[in-house]
Amino acid sequence: MHKSSVVLALSLALAACGGDDSATGSPDLKGVVSTNDLTTTTVVGDMAVTKNGCNGYLNCYIGCFSDSTQTQAMVTQCTTDCGSAAMTKTEAKTKFSTAQICSQSWCICGATQTLDTSTLTCATGDGAAGAFYKCGIDSMGNFTEANGSAISSSGTGPCDTCLNNASASLFGQSCPSPSSVDCNPSVCTASVNACLNDLP
Repeated sequence: MHKSSVVLALSLALAACGGDDSATGSPDLKGVVSTNDLTTTTVVGDMAVTKNGCNGYLNCYIGCFSDSTQTQAMVTQCTTDCGSAAMTKTEAKTKFSTAQICSQSWCICGATQTLDTSTLTCATGDGAAGAFYKCGIDSMGNFTEANGSAISSSGTGPCDTCLNNASASLFGQSCPSPSSVDCNPSVCTASVNACLNDLP
């Protein structure tokens, strides 16, 4: 028998094994491509892709900022790719946003107020307007210091420090000020855990 006949017979046998693999978890061999060299088999086609949960999305997102030589456009493209429907489950991005917004809201309004996202102001329990806590927010939605001044370029001002403390566990970091009330506020624990436990 010629080598090409052996390859054809093997290809037909493998193709006959194809079908629904959802119950067994076995790869579907319908996409096998063979060459005359029996040592080379390339699997293509209908292989299932596992999408990232919140934890995987978060790790991808963090990775976008790990290379200091990247331009802002490259970082933006990277974070967009991390959140693409092909890579990440829709609910994963929602869980990440919920956890991140919780820590940011903590730094904007503190423990005794809530952030009114429609007016970008803090409200006390009785609905009265309150003062910003460690971070302010301008009319464009950008962070400022609580007094409205620009964020310190050193990254060590009150707003940056609070944000780094409040989101430390979400980003797998240690709090810059471990004894601070802003270090991983308990009000955010459930949303942070919901993200971190959403694997892969």
